[in-house]
Amino acid sequence: MQDKLQSPDGFLNLEATREFAGGPGVSTIYKWMSEGTFPKPYPIGANRRGWKVSELIAWRDALQPVEYRTKETA
Repeated sequence: MQDKLQSPDGFLNLEATREFAGGPGVSTIYKWMSEGTFPKPYPIGANRRGWKVSELIAWRDALQPVEYRTKETA
């Protein structure tokens, strides 16, 4: 998948998009899209849709970091 990310003008299919997003399920991806928190795909063929790499990178960069507490910091 790293090769596909070299070009921000490229597109990723659903499986590559899931991998890029950290492995969420398909239903989670579509839930995020319906909530407006994840980019929507574009038609890239007769029966194909793809996510723009540039939009996925922007989504990832806009995420707020999550800080987890451990027993030592609790």
